[in-house]
This record gives sequence, C-alpha cells and structure tokens, in this order.
Amino acid sequence: MPDPDGLAADFEAMMQASMAKEVADVTLRVWTPQRASVRFVKQVAPTVEDLTGRRTQASPQAGDYPTGAWGAESRDYHVCVDAEPGTVGQEVLAAGVSLILNPASGP
Repeated sequence: MPDPDGLAADFEAMMQASMAKEVADVTLRVWTPQRASVRFVKQVAPTVEDLTGRRTQASPQAGDYPTGAWGAESRDYHVCVDAEPGTVGQEVLAAGVSLILNPASGP
C-alpha cells in the first residue's frame, strides 16, 4: 500500500466508480451470414481486451461476447470476419453487430 493515509479516499473513489455503472451486464452480439465466420472480437478502447475466447453461441449464426458493466462511457471494438469474396461492385454483407442488455441483471 503506497499511502495508508489515503486508503479511505481510495476506497471511496473505487465505490463511486463501481456505483456509477448504469448497466450491469452488456453483451456484444455478432451475427454472420452462412459461409462467413468471426475470426476475432477485441475491445480496443478505453482498454485493449480480447473477447474472442468468451464467445457463447446465441443462435447458429450469432455469437455473444460479454463486455461487463457499462457506465456513461464509450467503447470501441475491432471485429474481424472471414467472408466469401464477391465480385467487383457486388454488395456483400459480412456481419451484423448489436448490443444486448441482460434484463435479468438489472442496473
């Protein structure tokens, strides 16, 4: 402990940060069409965290990646998908991404 005199203030700051979380359980859902697959999912801001190994199957073509509790903040993700190439000028859908709030967890 670097400064025992600051322990109470440190504890108070940690509790306020914990209580500032507005949503307790948020999941990033990544859907891919047939013949496409997710190579990796990473949170890249505000911290770097590889979520790939945390995937749970939501449906045959969708996987859920838990992101934990969120407060009033912004996060950035890097999602890499392997998809079959199309022809020049052809529009190809590689993935759909959404945030899922777990209503059972509450705020």
